[in-house]
Amino acid sequence: MRGSFSIKRERQPKPPKYAITVDGEQVTWTGQGRMPKPIKAAIDNGASLESFLIK
Repeated sequence: MRGSFSIKRERQPKPPKYAITVDGEQVTWTGQGRMPKPIKAAIDNGASLESFLIK
């Protein structure tokens, strides 16, 4: 049987969209998948997601 399988292509990594510095270490996030704990904690404490946007 020909043509009954699909070829999976490796995706290019997405550039980070959000960043926060915690204890001198920068944590980045593309905006997809699970939100990093430092960003989630900051949002829970009243910060807005837009404040972490990389310009």
